[in-house]
Amino acid sequence: MLSWSLADCAIYEGDEASGTRLFTISHNDMRDRAVFDTEGAEIPTGYKRKLLSMMPRAYVYWEVEGQTMIYATVKKTFGLRPAFGVFLHNPTVAAEAADTIELGENPDLTVDGSAMGHFVILQGDVEKNPVKVAVVRKDNLDLMENFPLHITIGPKMDLLFLCLVIGAVQEIEAQARAQKR
Repeated sequence: MLSWSLADCAIYEGDEASGTRLFTISHNDMRDRAVFDTEGAEIPTGYKRKLLSMMPRAYVYWEVEGQTMIYATVKKTFGLRPAFGVFLHNPTVAAEAADTIELGENPDLTVDGSAMGHFVILQGDVEKNPVKVAVVRKDNLDLMENFPLHITIGPKMDLLFLCLVIGAVQEIEAQARAQKR
């Protein structure tokens, strides 16, 4: 379960916030979110949003030996419903080179949203044989309120990575709504 307060969220195991807290994703600066363990120590991972862009993006990163490396780019895709592509980078890309990242046509993961704010994360060819790796549903019917969210993930999936992707998607959507006003 994700429970958000402004731009921060706590991830709990189980159906309610009374469950075991696994980690927290918290605000670092205007466009950066970092991950903290249950003791409050920062885990060297998170995501950064690219704000000044026609097509908003977020970069999921991990710090390795003092260098920030980008593992994935989350980018809104065109369509009738909210949808995002998650492009995994292998090899990883140094954060300083983020503006040079060339994204292919087909994302490694697709986040497919509904009008009610629920969404699924799919892997593989979305048109032919997609694999559902996570389902995200929200508790309320308020279209402007996104939290709390409940996440069901498939086997052998990285919960932390998927939570960073979900957070990035939520913030990119909020940014798009704010720009329309």
